[in-house]
Amino acid sequence: MKVGINSMAVKEFNPVGFVSASEIRLIELSLAEVDFIRFDIVSRAKEIAEMFGIEYTVHAPFQNSAVEHLRIKLSETRPENVKIMERVFEVCRELEAERIVVHAGDLIDNVEKSLKNVVKNLKEICKIGRDFEIALENLYTENGVRRVCETPDEIILVLENVNAENLCVTLDIGHAFITQRQRGIPIEEFFEKLDGYIKHMHVHNNYGIRDEHNPLNRGLIDFSGLKVKTDTAILEVKNGSREEIFRSLTKIIS
Repeated sequence: MKVGINSMAVKEFNPVGFVSASEIRLIELSLAEVDFIRFDIVSRAKEIAEMFGIEYTVHAPFQNSAVEHLRIKLSETRPENVKIMERVFEVCRELEAERIVVHAGDLIDNVEKSLKNVVKNLKEICKIGRDFEIALENLYTENGVRRVCETPDEIILVLENVNAENLCVTLDIGHAFITQRQRGIPIEEFFEKLDGYIKHMHVHNNYGIRDEHNPLNRGLIDFSGLKVKTDTAILEVKNGSREEIFRSLTKIIS
């Protein structure tokens, strides 16, 4: 298993980051915080890769990401979804990144319609991006906004109906824990039902209310009972000390 960290926690991408790229071998480059079409993030990422031997996974923009005109909303039928993903694929080719994390988006009208739109969009995206692995991430209800693919059953329905070899799952443990608190679905059920589909993970902790993106020692998730076993795992943190970050990375590996 390859273990890395999100780009906003890396000093070379964010001046207030926790670690240097020289200390990491895998970085998940987020295209959700920056206008990656107007600003050349690729050259910087390539420079860092060549300097420190970095590999990348990529997180595509999503339903409420920072740059509004680059938001991807797979639960809606809109041509922008595919157009933006095509640009994401260009970034991935430049960086030789094979795995791309995507969100399904907000619930629109009803679950059935929203899931149908997600399936339609992902069929086209998986076809266009056949050279890449598209990793669908589990979400949670945030500030009263219901999202699509919050539960293992919804995710499986999408996977089976898209039926694409290059579609897999990003299991976000922090999101799953909030869903456990909101819906009573144990985190273990995500592992059990999505077994075989999980190729990527986002690992972080919280207190079951907000998506705090804490290091593993700050929160209520008991990682001792969870087997973090996947191809790639990203410590997706937004706060914490340098010591806590490295202890968390070590814990994931062990």
